[in-house]
Amino acid sequence: RGSEATAPNGVEPEEASGSASALQEELDAAMNDAREQLDRAEEFRENLMRLQAEFDNYRKRQAREFHRLCGAGKRDLIAELLPVLDNFDRGAALAEEGHGADEILAGMTQTVGQLQALLGKEGLEELATVAGDPFDPNIHDAMVAEVLEDAPGEIVLEVFQKGYRLDNELLRPARVRVGRPSKRPIAVEQDESPDREPEAYTGGDGAPGADDGSREDTIPPAEGGAGEENATAENG
Repeated sequence: RGSEATAPNGVEPEEASGSASALQEELDAAMNDAREQLDRAEEFRENLMRLQAEFDNYRKRQAREFHRLCGAGKRDLIAELLPVLDNFDRGAALAEEGHGADEILAGMTQTVGQLQALLGKEGLEELATVAGDPFDPNIHDAMVAEVLEDAPGEIVLEVFQKGYRLDNELLRPARVRVGRPSKRPIAVEQDESPDREPEAYTGGDGAPGADDGSREDTIPPAEGGAGEENATAENG
């Protein structure tokens, strides 16, 4: 027994070597797992950066496409408005050449109708507001208000500027003059009859019968009555 070698802590060399090997294996496995996790995290980061770059490119493409479509729509609308502009130019030329006012007015009326038809095709709709309609703050803009004695409610008296809808949404409210009913104050009847009884006395604090010390209540003695007889009897 004395010839067998033992570890200082009483553990056999074979057991100590086996424990160290097991710990090393566990350490190696943990290191490998950590490397795999780091590799996976790096892969996720690269994928995220790639997706972010793709989304930025997509957003830029959408913005360019939106501006292109807006520009195309504006171009088409202006192209449709050019004939209207040509008719106004023809009317101005007729005026310079000395043509009659009736002829020029007829041409301008037709041009206005052409413009209204073009804008109506694009979704523009005029608000049907005339004098006598009830005032609606959702579609009317009151510029002037007047008091009318016989008005049943707030009504439109005059349309200063037409209102419009575009694709069933309010584009501009109609500017109108509004008539409003008068508000008569309620008359309060007051009884000023001379037979009206005076109000009860209020003391210094305003409460009925309150006494703030500024007034002394006295009881006047009876004249020739029992009060004098009692006083004489007490003095006697």
